[in-house]
Amino acid sequence: MPAAPVSDRRQFKPPPRPPRPPAEHRLTLVEIIDWLVLDGLVATETADQLKKDRRYYKGSSHPLVIIADQKWKSAKPPHRALSLEALTEWMALRVGIEYVHIDPLKIDFSAVTEVMSSAYATRFRILPVGVTTREAVIATAEPYTREWERELSKILKLDIRRVIANPQDIERYQVEFYNLAKSIKGASRSAQGGSGVANLEQLVDLGAANKQFDANDAHIVRVVDWLWSTPSSSAPATSTSSRGARSASCAFASTACCTRSTRSPRRCCRR
Repeated sequence: MPAAPVSDRRQFKPPPRPPRPPAEHRLTLVEIIDWLVLDGLVATETADQLKKDRRYYKGSSHPLVIIADQKWKSAKPPHRALSLEALTEWMALRVGIEYVHIDPLKIDFSAVTEVMSSAYATRFRILPVGVTTREAVIATAEPYTREWERELSKILKLDIRRVIANPQDIERYQVEFYNLAKSIKGASRSAQGGSGVANLEQLVDLGAANKQFDANDAHIVRVVDWLWSTPSSSAPATSTSSRGARSASCAFASTACCTRSTRSPRRCCRR
């Protein structure tokens, strides 16, 4: 076959190469600030000042936490506050990963804590928030750290679905989920003679049935203390199931903590 004319060869353009995935790294403050400026959410002068103030910072706080502490408002109308939750949702959209608000009342602690150890979760700043027979759902605030994803997929023989979540929630629940998993298993054994109660929503439903609990049961005490320490805003107000779980939690806490009132007085939920 004769060679193509020179003019035809000049018109030929090779297909564009797909963009290279970002190198493995943890997000930096400068990186996040530059994104905010590019997206028009923060003025260049404001961003440069924070870079200057933090140029020698060597702490371990997530960049989103540092930026949220500045109490900035978006440079774009309607100038909403750049809270940590708002920044997390914005970052998820920017990196193309689903955003989730971690609702502890919907988590099956017994199941998710079997996905990985507490030490492993802390090492990679991740948190298991769901697991099925096909996939494990892992929350992270570090979209460009993926070493753990490949390891877990091989070990669990499951698909791994990453979601972006508030870094402070991830850090908090890295401790609480694993402690609660132990306490819920212990409390369920005390309340139902060893029958399987796997998550908090199932456990607190026992309270709705006005079941009496042993006031000295350490597992019950820990669960009640956690219920009192969990803010009402932990679940979005629009979630009907979350409101139902919150009401059930209140019933459980009321029943259990009122039995403790002679030993450790505290205000109980109103029914």
